[in-house]
This record gives sequence, structure tokens and C-alpha cells, in this order.
Amino acid sequence: IVDCVFITECNKPVCLYGMMRAQSFARIQDQQLLWIQAEDTPPSEHFGDYTREELMEQKKKWNSPNYHARKTEGIPSLMPAIYGMTWRLTGGQGAHFKECGIHNSTKGRVRAWTLHEDDEKHFRECSEREVVLKRLPSVVWLESEQDLRKQHPDAPKKNWFPMRPITNSGTLDASAYK
Repeated sequence: IVDCVFITECNKPVCLYGMMRAQSFARIQDQQLLWIQAEDTPPSEHFGDYTREELMEQKKKWNSPNYHARKTEGIPSLMPAIYGMTWRLTGGQGAHFKECGIHNSTKGRVRAWTLHEDDEKHFRECSEREVVLKRLPSVVWLESEQDLRKQHPDAPKKNWFPMRPITNSGTLDASAYK
């Protein structure tokens, strides 16, 4: 018997596999796939000497499917959005999530979103199968598989919960971008 252990850096295959599954889901559902990219402002104390071109090169690395969210304090650099796509929460998202009964491992589906006006126009006019958004959506509506303990007051339907952009001023340093 021959055995081997497959070891990969930062679980990169899992990230790539997730992105490929999103592409496959969009193709099967015959829907456009939106890629929501994180808006990143590197701290000047670590990146003040970088030129704009050098910062853009770092962003390309960060938005690569090979770049693991563990290096960015759990914030994914690219997040897929497709109507009906399954989601599962894997990190604590704040008190308002827990108030409504959204906890780690809660499952559901993406149901709706509100795009930034710049992206909305492009989205309506674009026929490409995949679109990388220029700005964060103001909200992505998630439907929970389980009944929520408390319905969100802005929810258009029962068990829908808004995921809105957050600002994270973590302790990232230049090494996180390598």
C-alpha cells in the first residue's frame, strides 16, 4: 500500500474549488455571475512608500483565487453572487447577526442585492457571463434556511437578512500582501 499526505499552503485548493463551483452554478442556472471585490485601503504606515502601480500589483495578487482569506483576516478578496446560490456563514459577523439568530454554520441562499449605481448601469447593459463589480453592493439579501429568531425590520420577505459592507481596520501589515 502506498500512502501520501497532500499538503497545500493556506488551503488554496479550497478557495479555487469554491470559485469554480460558483462558475459552474451560474452556468447551470444560466445566470450572470457577479464577483464582489473587497475594497482595500492599505495602511499608510506599511504601504506609504509603495507607488500606485506597486499597490495595484499587490491588489492583483490579493484578488487571485490562490490568495487565501486567512491572510486577510477572513475577508474574502472576491465573493461570488448568483441568485439562488447557497451560502453558509463561517465567521461571527456582529451582534445584529446573532440577535436575529444568524450564527456560524447557518445556511441559506442569496436572494437579492442592491448594486452601487455605477455597477447597476454596467450590469444592465452587460452581456458578459462574469462581471467583476467596481464597488461593493449596498446590501446582499440572504435567505436563511432556518426561521430567524427575530426578523430584520428592512427585510422584504420572511427569514431574509441583509449582509452589508463593513469596515475592518485590522492589524494587517505588509507581509499579509506577499
